[in-house]
Amino acid sequence: MSNPGRRPSMLSTIPMSSQGSAAAARVVVESVQHQQLPRVQRRHASARERGNNGGKAEPGDDVRRWTRGRDGVDSAKPNPRDKRTTRARVRPRRAPPLYVDPSPLLCILHACHFAPRLVRSALIPGTVSHRPKNLATTMASSQLALLLLVALAGATTTTMPVSGAVDDGVIRQVTDGGFRAGRRSPGLLPEAQFAAFVRRHGRRYSGPEEYAARLRVFAANLARAAAHQALDPTARHGVTPFSDLTREEFEARLTGLHASKDGVGLQGMPAEAPAMAEEVARLPASFDWREKGAVTGVKMQGACGSCWAFSTTGAVEGANFLATGKLLDLSEQQLVDCDHTCGGAAEMKGCNNGCAGGLMTNAYTYLMRAGGLMEQAAYPYTGAPGPCRFDRAKAAVRVANFTAVPAAADEAQIRAALVRRGPLAVGLNAAFMQTYVGGVSCPLVCPRAFLNHGVLLVGYGARGFAALRLGYRPYWIIKNSWGEKWGEKGYYRLCRGRNICGVDSMVSAVAVATPP
Repeated sequence: MSNPGRRPSMLSTIPMSSQGSAAAARVVVESVQHQQLPRVQRRHASARERGNNGGKAEPGDDVRRWTRGRDGVDSAKPNPRDKRTTRARVRPRRAPPLYVDPSPLLCILHACHFAPRLVRSALIPGTVSHRPKNLATTMASSQLALLLLVALAGATTTTMPVSGAVDDGVIRQVTDGGFRAGRRSPGLLPEAQFAAFVRRHGRRYSGPEEYAARLRVFAANLARAAAHQALDPTARHGVTPFSDLTREEFEARLTGLHASKDGVGLQGMPAEAPAMAEEVARLPASFDWREKGAVTGVKMQGACGSCWAFSTTGAVEGANFLATGKLLDLSEQQLVDCDHTCGGAAEMKGCNNGCAGGLMTNAYTYLMRAGGLMEQAAYPYTGAPGPCRFDRAKAAVRVANFTAVPAAADEAQIRAALVRRGPLAVGLNAAFMQTYVGGVSCPLVCPRAFLNHGVLLVGYGARGFAALRLGYRPYWIIKNSWGEKWGEKGYYRLCRGRNICGVDSMVSAVAVATPP
């Protein structure tokens, strides 16, 4: 008779039909007792069972051998002198973990650890044990704290798409290096970016072969943009409308300035009168002719090396605005079709030759001889050379003279000439411009002696903040001729003060004849 106050055993709960023999019942009891043992004792019991099993390890078991103590009881510690105790564990194979990029997490940890202390030391002296002893130390702490906070913000806000629909920010910007080998996500693969590039810019290729070839060029330009970003950290480099062009194609179609090896294309020109010290001292800290109404909209030269013509017309448009107060849109096509003036040093391909390149100074000479420049509406741009259709009677502007700002002059003289004479035609090295997206460009390496692109200098600024260099950088404001989809709506900001990319080496100003 069962005791109602006593808990039934496991054996009593098994139906008689399934109990079998006494051996089966004993197995059940031993299993229940084994489960009721503490975890350590269960491991010891498993080890003893393996000893009875010939020393063979079961998968997932702890196979360390246990020694017997003097009292005959199994010891809980392995014998360090027994070499058999060094047998490796048998562990079940686990699935490889998902890869997680640790760099954003490290940025967050470092920023959280150091930034509060540095900010307190910079803003609230005396709140930490090692407070700065002078202003320089305080500023250094503040700058380091700012860097850490910027790293924190960048690490927590860089979300990359993982589908084929890459957003505009990823298309335009590859500065985080996420597309490099080992850190690629599906949204940053060259194939995905190239597909988005083709859709965005309406590219049409002749067939699969050309598509594959342009994809290879695009991938190479991605790597080139990353290299430019490392050499030019104050700017942003990435995918531009010209990322499917090789460097040779880019230079042939979108540059075209003829300059000598030493970067001088102004031989024999009258020099601009130097500004006096009083005039230089009165120069504003920043200046922009766009705000004065002296600059027309951004134009597009297309697949034609006619940058020299756009630089020339921009300078003449600005000079005419200063003389008459009227802003006219003048014709570049007239220069492409009609100007074949030769000049300059022998090593220069010294003749203006339409889409094959030219010089702004040669164009000034042509305009003085031809009798003027027609308006864009009367002589529209086609992007290809054609027969000359210039009509002297329809000339809207007549050039009186032009001068050069000597290459040896400091940039204060260039700023004075810019304010006094209007927008200036300049030549520079366009090595970093194919991948330029925005920001103040201050490349660490940019040869000054190789000038291949004519542009228009329209202003300058004094407070272009560069976070990676912890300070404000003065810059030039440059109007380009590659359309508004390139750069900062068609404009380029380049560091001033050090003749970067040879921007100070070929500077010229023009004056127009006032109407009677």
